Amino acid sequence: MSRRVFVVGAGVAGLAAAVEAQRRGARVVLHEAAPHAGGRCRSFFDAKLGVTLDNGNHLLLSGNQSTMAYLRAIGATGTLIGPTQPEYPFFDVATGDAWTVRMSPGRLPRWIFDAETRVRRRLVELAETYEDGVVPLTQEDIAAMAGTSRATVNRVLREEQKLGAVALARGRTSVLDVAELRARCGYGRMT
Repeated sequence: MSRRVFVVGAGVAGLAAAVEAQRRGARVVLHEAAPHAGGRCRSFFDAKLGVTLDNGNHLLLSGNQSTMAYLRAIGATGTLIGPTQPEYPFFDVATGDAWTVRMSPGRLPRWIFDAETRVRRRLVELAETYEDGVVPLTQEDIAAMAGTSRATVNRVLREEQKLGAVALARGRTSVLDVAELRARCGYGRMT
């Protein structure tokens, strides 16, 4: 005879516990006070706005093994939706600055260990953030953002200037050819 397990709360954690207990042979009794399962992880139709809204901001990273195991157990991995590449937009209300952090595919991209590639990738991101690709930052600023030295930034900028991808002026860099710079720094590659 199987044992009976009581699970209180049908949020994601409670549902996952109930499924796992059932998979191990227990008879599960699931208690939930709300008229629906899912806890805070739900969507609802707002009649006033005429749209379906998510209740809260839900972020699921592929490294969350427990959640991914739960989704596999209930056959729901194919229902996940989201960006094809992880992107995290930020906005500073005080300054009005906006930027996006874009992660590379793969566990640990090799480019992260190459200072010159980090500088190029940062230039691409900055060029896409600032109007007309004009980055109003000093070499020291770019070095700090890329986690490298001013000398490395200077070397990369001079090299890219010779190749026609950037134009240099005092205290700013104009990215003239984002696509070429993007190609040289390995955007889209797994390594």
